[in-house]
Amino acid sequence: MDPDKQIIALYARGASYGDIRDHLMDIYGLEALVATISRVTDKILPLIADWCARLLEAVYPFVWLDAIYYTVRHEGRVVSRAVYCVIGLNQDGHKELLGLYIGESEGAKFWLGVLTDLSNRGLRDMFIACIDNLTGFAEAIEAVFPRTQVQLCVIHQMRNSIKYLSYQDVKPFVKDLHGVYKATTIEQAERNLERLATQWGARYPKVIESWKRNWTEHLLRIRQRHSSHHGHHQHHRRLSPAASLRDEIQRSIPKRRSLDEATLPGSRTQYFKMEPSRSQLESYCSTTVNPLP
Repeated sequence: MDPDKQIIALYARGASYGDIRDHLMDIYGLEALVATISRVTDKILPLIADWCARLLEAVYPFVWLDAIYYTVRHEGRVVSRAVYCVIGLNQDGHKELLGLYIGESEGAKFWLGVLTDLSNRGLRDMFIACIDNLTGFAEAIEAVFPRTQVQLCVIHQMRNSIKYLSYQDVKPFVKDLHGVYKATTIEQAERNLERLATQWGARYPKVIESWKRNWTEHLLRIRQRHSSHHGHHQHHRRLSPAASLRDEIQRSIPKRRSLDEATLPGSRTQYFKMEPSRSQLESYCSTTVNPLP
């Protein structure tokens, strides 16, 4: 039995130093001081630094960006922190966790720093960035990746809409809303949006105004319904990447524990590849990626 491996494995699952000490004593009869356990866990810090600074591929067709709030231990206090998650779909069709960044709260200024770091690590272009409707987020993306198309998350948009509705109107409103964001053509979506505005605009003007204000970003989703790579894209967005990551982390951490702010998942090293041109990758997507049934 390798005590160091046992300590790191327990630490990665969210066990506190005290619990690790008790576990080693109960199962293996080993007495370990908290200071000793701390020195062992500090050995992974260089690995974390290497992972955070690794080079990325030059192009990712789709990138999801979102923040998840966790309760963490920081300087002896339990506080809330925003973990900024960036997940990319690479040219081989596989998802990669591009980076995790910790901030006190979610904001466009911090996202600008995240995007700048991705650019410094070799990312040159992303075709579509899927984000929530955080103020200034789309502008931050445009500042670093000016050719990237921004697609708003329809789930965030729906949640923001529902919070303004009275309880008895939620189901009928959502039923009418399905005709807007599930439309198969732009013309059909616009007709359904006008019908929604006529029926609900007088009662909920802020909700209808929000959909119209963000309509350009939502049109991107509708255009993809008849594109050659829509099925490929939809296949990879059926579950929210941030939600999938959150579920995976929560499964590995006991509910009664807090996520240690210094603990980040590891990943294999990525190497910089020769950057294909945008037209070459678009041609590749149109000829090799077929819609899923």
